[in-house]
Amino acid sequence: MPTSEKGEQDVAEIQKVMYDDHQRLERLFQRYRRTPTNALAMAICDEIDLTTTIEEELAYPILEQTSSSALETLQRHHERLRDMVAEVSELDPGDPSEPGLMRKLERAFGTYVVQTERECFPPIKRLPREELGAIGSQAFTLRQELMAQLEGRPRLRPAMLGLPGDLPAGGHANAGW
Repeated sequence: MPTSEKGEQDVAEIQKVMYDDHQRLERLFQRYRRTPTNALAMAICDEIDLTTTIEEELAYPILEQTSSSALETLQRHHERLRDMVAEVSELDPGDPSEPGLMRKLERAFGTYVVQTERECFPPIKRLPREELGAIGSQAFTLRQELMAQLEGRPRLRPAMLGLPGDLPAGGHANAGW
């Protein structure tokens, strides 16, 4: 695990975990734009489900205590993303509407990222560093549990797609991705 200048172990704080998830999804969307496949579209949908579930489980409780407006923003975006993911997930492979729906999903995701990082990160960052790190560790554990639940699904996982840079910059071991 990387260490800080003080020799302390670096812990992926929850906002860093969220940021890394956003970056991973942006890379997946870039890859989809270059090579649109149904398997990649489904992997993006799975990754959005993972990301929103982790945020709902771990960021919502923080925002309930610190910023109801940020919580409402996050909930609104999650609902829109989940509705769009459901629409894409219901398509048959080769459906001609998939590329258009994926462009709309990418735009909605981009708006979500900007607003989430602008409105939700500041209240989260006010928590003590130790607490942020503990929640980041919980995010790692939850991600592993959620990915294990997906193992039986006939969809490709992003890690199976051979995406370069699946680990975040700095490669935090406890980030898990």
